[in-house]
Amino acid sequence: MSTFQGRLPTFELTCRAERVLEEWQNITDRAAKVYDSLAKDTQPAYFELVYMLCLMQTNLHKLYMACESLT
Repeated sequence: MSTFQGRLPTFELTCRAERVLEEWQNITDRAAKVYDSLAKDTQPAYFELVYMLCLMQTNLHKLYMACESLT
């Protein structure tokens, strides 16, 4: 891996960010399937403890990618 003054080149950072976003999107999709398969009385707890966190991480990484594209 080439570095420039101890920092990764932008291309490598972008590729990593895209991979991380894809992974979070995959996890969120899987969490959605579990959420949909749960009984209605257990969905709120699963949403708060698991699904919402996955959604937030996916959204956060989308925000990171958007900010990166502005610079």
